[in-house]
Amino acid sequence: MADWTTKNQKHTFTDGPRRSIQYTGRSGQIVDWTLLWQRLRHQLGLVHTAVRYQSGRTSWQPPTWWSRLRLTWFRVALFGLVLLFFSRNQVRFKIDVVDRNRDVIAASATAATVANQLGMAILPFSESATPATFDPASIESDAVAKYVARFSRVAETEARKFGIPAPVKLAMAILESQAGQTRAAIDVNNHFGPATEGSFYESAWANWRAHSLLIDQRFPNLRQHAQSTEAWLRAFRATDYSRDGEYADKLLRIIRHFEID
Repeated sequence: MADWTTKNQKHTFTDGPRRSIQYTGRSGQIVDWTLLWQRLRHQLGLVHTAVRYQSGRTSWQPPTWWSRLRLTWFRVALFGLVLLFFSRNQVRFKIDVVDRNRDVIAASATAATVANQLGMAILPFSESATPATFDPASIESDAVAKYVARFSRVAETEARKFGIPAPVKLAMAILESQAGQTRAAIDVNNHFGPATEGSFYESAWANWRAHSLLIDQRFPNLRQHAQSTEAWLRAFRATDYSRDGEYADKLLRIIRHFEID
């Protein structure tokens, strides 16, 4: 059976059920695709046989532990990929640790500055630390104005419930959080420094309430001085709230400097 077309076009002959021959009129050549495929398979078989023969002649033998562990080249390659993956992650982890250490150092420097103003040492046994001279003007006046506007009503509520004068409560928060600008105030809503550190507060109000409870529980006798800011501060000066002997005076300076009364 033959299928003819015009001159210089391809013509296909079918010779039996298994053999297909293609005739190209332009070149005058007949291509036997079945025979071509058989030759290609034969050549590939020769290559495969040669490779196996050469690999069988090699003198390298895997060590005993290799066979005991049932290692194959696939498993070795897989182990290498896993090792490469973890080594790259280890490098990234080291980079992250370095970056975090830099952040910790910067945060420690900020904490040291605030601690000097508070008269509270970072380390629990640093009793000999000498606080720097405190100047209320070192705190930004615009930040203080916004802070007072934000928390004045909260301070009044705490004053009614716990007997802590509102100006004193505001002065404490302004001193210890730098009017809400410290990282502790921003990240964990801690506006009262070491007195309430170590906890995350869902809101600034929660931190204010926790601080009021702490003052009321530790120094309940201060309630009787709630009607006078100066009288409350004189009584407060006799407590062990801070190791800084000038802490109460710093609060009074803030109250007068920013006219919180």
